[in-house]
Amino acid sequence: VYPGKWNGGIEAETMAANELRAHASLQ
Repeated sequence: VYPGKWNGGIEAETMAANELRAHASLQ
């Protein structure tokens, strides 16, 4: 696993979590 890939995965996971949080707060 390359550091860049790992960091990219963390970033994608964080973005997904923020999106879920936004949907939850909208509801």
